[in-house]
Amino acid sequence: MKLIDEAFVHSIFRKRNENATKWDHGHALLICGSKGKIGAAILSSRACLRSGVGLLTVHIPAIGEIPLQIAAPEAMIDVDQHTDFSTKINQFDNYQVIGIGPGIGRDSLTAQMLKDLLITCAKPMVLDADALNILATNSDWLELVPKRSVLTPHERELKRLVGEFSSDEECIQKLTDLSRLLGCTVICKGHATKIALPDGIVYVNSTGNAGMAKAGMGDVLTGIITALIAQGYTPEESVLLGVYIHGLSGDLLIREKSNYSLLATDLIEGLSDAFKQLEQKD
Repeated sequence: MKLIDEAFVHSIFRKRNENATKWDHGHALLICGSKGKIGAAILSSRACLRSGVGLLTVHIPAIGEIPLQIAAPEAMIDVDQHTDFSTKINQFDNYQVIGIGPGIGRDSLTAQMLKDLLITCAKPMVLDADALNILATNSDWLELVPKRSVLTPHERELKRLVGEFSSDEECIQKLTDLSRLLGCTVICKGHATKIALPDGIVYVNSTGNAGMAKAGMGDVLTGIITALIAQGYTPEESVLLGVYIHGLSGDLLIREKSNYSLLATDLIEGLSDAFKQLEQKD
């Protein structure tokens, strides 16, 4: 097991080219949100934008178009034909990466959309939240997940995918087995987040705090990782770097905020300071 610490992250992190344009920093697609969960789409989208993606398109049901356009005006919006949840992705060729899951719900039409996407798209994906819950109830679809994609479950979601476990040792074994089986990077989010790579190496993160045990934090992480893959980091690098930055933002914020009051929206705003710290020490 290896530790993701400051020295390790600096071996991955690279500064941006001062002469670059938005086209040099990738185009990501996020598929997120449904009635009652448009906030998840907003959190993921704003985190993706704060993490340096050049262009972002968000596929969202019609009910979320106006809230998202107001909350994240930098994002382009692809509106689903359905009002309350997403049912169909018409085009994905223009994107380097697809993040899917935050707040999408588990309607049968949304589940079919996910299956169709897995069958027809070979691009790396970041699968989170309801995308994982849909896969957990359709386990034969797991083999359709594109190689070198990223799965980001918390402990309960991981148990739905792989079955029960009662210790860190069992968790790591289940995590490693799933990563090798799928050829994907698999995260178990939580205190000292664990990450299994397809080559069998397991990493544990050194950043983060109790204030981050709040709703929406996983949506933010999905946006961060999706943005990094779009910019040309490998999926593995994106996860290792993204998890560290996610926690670092929380650690910087907790110096002035209480564990009780830290919110996912705070974490997004704190990403600027987290990236700045990496840039200054690079």
